[in-house]
Amino acid sequence: MPFSVLVTGANRGIGLELTRQLAASHSADHVFATSRNTNDCQDLKDLQKKHKHVHILQLEVCDESSYPRLVREVQDVVKDAGLNLLINNAGMARKTPLAEVTSDEMVQLFNTNSVAPLMLSKAFLPLLRAAAGSAAVQDKMSWRRAAIVNISSKLASMEDNTSGGFYSYRASKAALNMVTRSLGIDLRPEHILAVTLEPGWVRTDMGSQRANTSPEECAADILSTLPKLGAEHSATFIGRKGDSVPW
Repeated sequence: MPFSVLVTGANRGIGLELTRQLAASHSADHVFATSRNTNDCQDLKDLQKKHKHVHILQLEVCDESSYPRLVREVQDVVKDAGLNLLINNAGMARKTPLAEVTSDEMVQLFNTNSVAPLMLSKAFLPLLRAAAGSAAVQDKMSWRRAAIVNISSKLASMEDNTSGGFYSYRASKAALNMVTRSLGIDLRPEHILAVTLEPGWVRTDMGSQRANTSPEECAADILSTLPKLGAEHSATFIGRKGDSVPW
């Protein structure tokens, strides 16, 4: 069966490395990589020159009016096979302490980190359903059948929060975790897997150069873990190596 994947926020960091490794491995027939500004994503363009099955699409995740156009562009390529894997990677981080946090910042991060992934998942449901329905009856729930992977953070864990701070970021990613929990439950009857994934502290613009994990290592771990996921993992919060992360 054909296999297609879409990665948001693919112009840098974890998203770029996921796209690079997916393209190089040829595990996907089509890799859709979105960027807010397609005129400023040279790394993606260089990757596309090497791998013709990489498709660069413009997406500002908070612009819901662009979703129908994005879905049509993907459908024009995948046809009736649908979209197998949606990786909601695009996000925004802030380290704002209590004395400086504002309501505007809270709303901005909620829109980017929790509302947008939900609305994008909703927009792509017809293509995810097409992929889930085209799989052989004996196929189980898996990333190659139909799945939504939402990239979260350990900072969203209430149990793990012993240091405080990060108000807007923690809260928005905790909301994403709850969104994914509901998606996993609601979409289970349709054989669409939904999981929240914690990538660790990664050396990106968002994670800083002090982080202990490279984007290459992070992406490799994620792509090694995804094939191991099944129905029992849907609606759960896991680390990039498949370990359970406390809510």
